[in-house]
Amino acid sequence: MKKNAGFTLIEILVAIVLMGIIFGTIIGLFSKGITQQQAGVSQQELFTQGRAIMNEVKTTLRYADTDSIKFYSGTAEIPLTADSSDFSGITKMEYTSKIVRDNYNGNSVVDEVDVIVEMQQPSGWTHKQMKVTTIIGTTTKTYVFPEKDANSLFTTTTNFPITPSKLISSIDVDLYKIDLPMQYVISGSMKEEHLRTSVAPLPADTTATDPWVILRNKYIDIAKLIQKYYAGGTLTTEELAKVAVYKSYGKNGLNNDSLRQYVYTVDYNGAWPSGKVTQASGTTATVYAQPFWVVSATGDTQDTFIFCQESSAMRPGWYTQYIYNTDTSKLYIRSRATSVNTWVWSTLKNTILESNWTTEGSTTFTLTKSST
Repeated sequence: MKKNAGFTLIEILVAIVLMGIIFGTIIGLFSKGITQQQAGVSQQELFTQGRAIMNEVKTTLRYADTDSIKFYSGTAEIPLTADSSDFSGITKMEYTSKIVRDNYNGNSVVDEVDVIVEMQQPSGWTHKQMKVTTIIGTTTKTYVFPEKDANSLFTTTTNFPITPSKLISSIDVDLYKIDLPMQYVISGSMKEEHLRTSVAPLPADTTATDPWVILRNKYIDIAKLIQKYYAGGTLTTEELAKVAVYKSYGKNGLNNDSLRQYVYTVDYNGAWPSGKVTQASGTTATVYAQPFWVVSATGDTQDTFIFCQESSAMRPGWYTQYIYNTDTSKLYIRSRATSVNTWVWSTLKNTILESNWTTEGSTTFTLTKSST
């Protein structure tokens, strides 16, 4: 008798189970890949948010009127200094800043900015959120960090994200530390990280006329636009025209050389601003100040620093004996030249403070004002 072709019930059940296992594994791997990809995007966005709000605070606080800096617990003002140790209960910080910017017509414009930094707890959140409000005339801008409750590490016991401190313990130099904690999911696990930096407000009456500040701000204004361009941001017709001009100074490239060449040629008429410095040995030299920044889409434009060479030309090479400390407004000198190529200020300042760099001798260093 001929057997009927087909599968038994057991064989079908076994096949179904095996197919379920196979498809389950495939779906699991696919879902894991999507989850990891989404977590990576979330992480990138979180760091972008943190850097944006940190740059806003650093820029305005650097040029703040130190007498206007006030901390509050609720509505009560709390006097905090570099020697304070208790930062609990601080909920708000206010200050007024004067920002010098180049309007690209050869004139420097000073904007007075009122800044409010405060902690808030959005409806439905279990954590708090940092909010920065800047007011220039009738224009108000608001920045928040983080944008989602799940990414926040700000709680009722977390210190206020900006606290006064000292540059180094042996020197009474006030500065402000910024600490932005965050958390995000990556590979199925929660990871905690911090964005940290510090900034020292410049001495009074230096922001509008100090040639060091003018030179650095000219470069930073350009660097911010180039960073926006590299990051794929939407540029206006005017901004695109500026990018094209900067490219023309770097053989169609956008890098530190081309940006410096533009500032050197257009803003300073082919000669960097200069000044005389007397070293501790008594030797006097004329030095020329110039900006430097490692151009990138994600780097901090506030890492722009100023170094000097004993030549006014746009000469190649990054060796110098003179570095200007933008946090303390002092020129640091070394007996032997060193290369600053690829350096950023946040790293470089630790090097000059911890090694054998010293401030200038008894002669006060004065940089000749720019011609613009």
